[in-house]
Amino acid sequence: MLRKIAALLTLILFVFSCSEEKITESVNPMEEILGKYSTTTFLFTLENDAPLDILSVGGYINIELNEDKSTDGLFYLPDTLGLTEGGEARIELVGLFDMVDNIVTFDQDADTFIRNVEWVYSDSKISGKYSKTDVVIEVVLSKE
Repeated sequence: MLRKIAALLTLILFVFSCSEEKITESVNPMEEILGKYSTTTFLFTLENDAPLDILSVGGYINIELNEDKSTDGLFYLPDTLGLTEGGEARIELVGLFDMVDNIVTFDQDADTFIRNVEWVYSDSKISGKYSKTDVVIEVVLSKE
């Protein structure tokens, strides 16, 4: 009888000494990426030239990624750069986005380099690099 009581006490102590397993909610990356982003890096480099900081002359990209995978925003380049064909460029970033394994792609109505880049999502930032012939554009968008 004493052995049964000792075994029962041991079992009770074992059951109560086991810590409760904490269940942590994993965040769905698609939900995590949703929100408004603004440009924190925007460099334009022509072959053999120093990078031009587009932000310093007033250019920017602001974009919102919505739950239905739609996008809205504005890509702006001032006329002062001589990069546009007559006047400033104000381009609406209406379209769609998708993300697979932290690679973000955009399918937008506007024909810009944005839809030709595989963007990387990491630490609340979306970054991308576009290269063509003698032009390199590097952009980092940070979540607001």
